[in-house]
Amino acid sequence: QCGSGAKFWRSTHATCPEMLLSGPPLGYILKQHPVHGVLIKPLEGAALRAIQDSHLMNKDPEDTDANTNHGKVAGVVEADPSSDPCMGDHWVVEAGQQLEVFEHCTDKSKVVCFLMPGDALVLGSQPPDLQWVGLKCWLRLDVGANVYRGGVKVCIDQAGFVLAVDEGVHQLRQSADTTAGTVLRFLTGYGEPWVVAHEQVVVRSGPSIKSRAVGVLMKGDLVGVKALHGDWVQLVRDASVRGKVTRAARQAVYSISETRTIKVEPVRAGSRYTYASFSTPTLTHDDQGVALWMMVNHPELGRLLNKWDGVKIGLGSGCVLTEERRGIYIDVINLCHRRIYEENIDILWGGERDKLPTPQTLEAKLFDADTTVIHATMEGHFAGGAIVKKLCVRAHSGEGGINVGMATAQQSHNCPGHTCIGYVDSCAAEPGFHAGSAIWQSVAGMRFVCVACHSILLQSTVKFWQARGLRRYEPTSRQDCEDFASAILMRTQGTVKCELADLQRALPASKLPLFIWIPRSVGEMDMDPHQDFV
Repeated sequence: QCGSGAKFWRSTHATCPEMLLSGPPLGYILKQHPVHGVLIKPLEGAALRAIQDSHLMNKDPEDTDANTNHGKVAGVVEADPSSDPCMGDHWVVEAGQQLEVFEHCTDKSKVVCFLMPGDALVLGSQPPDLQWVGLKCWLRLDVGANVYRGGVKVCIDQAGFVLAVDEGVHQLRQSADTTAGTVLRFLTGYGEPWVVAHEQVVVRSGPSIKSRAVGVLMKGDLVGVKALHGDWVQLVRDASVRGKVTRAARQAVYSISETRTIKVEPVRAGSRYTYASFSTPTLTHDDQGVALWMMVNHPELGRLLNKWDGVKIGLGSGCVLTEERRGIYIDVINLCHRRIYEENIDILWGGERDKLPTPQTLEAKLFDADTTVIHATMEGHFAGGAIVKKLCVRAHSGEGGINVGMATAQQSHNCPGHTCIGYVDSCAAEPGFHAGSAIWQSVAGMRFVCVACHSILLQSTVKFWQARGLRRYEPTSRQDCEDFASAILMRTQGTVKCELADLQRALPASKLPLFIWIPRSVGEMDMDPHQDFV
């Protein structure tokens, strides 16, 4: 068992530890595995003494060997045992060679000082000043930036730039502290609602009664389903379950899979900003988590689950949710309702409140199998959110190639199927935080052939989508239909023929204008050009 103060050293070269846990108060490490044997063991005897005597624990920043041929290393100010750089947002120099701090954003400029492996940098409350120059990302260090080396505070007496990322290789790592920076959390929607019909039904890790039991759900509980497979249903990734029923304690509700969390920072790239993650990779937005299954029909007990066929529901009674999951849903729903509808009631709806959808109407959007909710915080404050749906659109495939055009595809692309389209159902951000850009970049990185949305007719909103590369398409326009089909062919290296009319049929009905983003090349979304798009 590891407590909230547990720390680890990333390597034997590291001189500053990092926090082991970024969120939960307790964590557990498996010591021994039934197949792989011992995974972790305490240091004893000579090994422990060697570590205690090494630079790992007691590295002297004034050590002669450490400064040999290093030029100017930032000078020691004072030991500062009361300050723990690992308790807040900080950056750590990766193990390996020392890092040079340059006067300007180029390694051709003057070296002003050096950073050592394991140094921890605390930059203050302002967002870090990061800049892309080609494939290199530079971090600015201002005078007075706090650098900790083996528990000793080191002084930076001249501003400079350090190379944080060099052609894809991270030389600095940002802490996973979620109280600072821009943090994106990804949750599946609630899922297609099914109701538990038996007194108690077990949730298992696979579609077999021999699979491990991970929780239970009780009669009357609404469960979110991703897919039906024979006599079993697979739950959505982030489904919540109940603990074992006991007389001693209230039945707990918990999640099996960890919430997907990505910390990003704005980085200047010429005249625009992009977002990049500098934290140690944990879970990506497409992480599948732990598989969760429930039996539908039991050979002896009969029907255990029924598909919900009642009225449209919200996140009220019957829904099994952890407080974290419910809070994320409510944050996003309330923000989207306020920013999209309430604040534009006079401009877009002529002040007629009865025309506005209710928050419960937005909650109903969470109840399908392929919905993702994005929740963004900045410096610990909720800043924006979105509801994104995955839609399967009718399409045809054929042999690809850079020379495949519409005329060729009409004749050769006859294999029917479906291709995946992303649909931004709702998206909103608090003014001044610029969370919309970070949210959009995460949506653009999802595995969709293209992304569509129906935009409200507000000039600032339309300009936002257009600035992200979305173009307005009119399904009744022959030219727009041809342009869409050609763009999809180019996007998929000539393998997919998809018509704008088929896309429109798959989208929710709306009188608002349709905007679509189609990457010009595979590189824009980092997808494999040889994957099956259909």
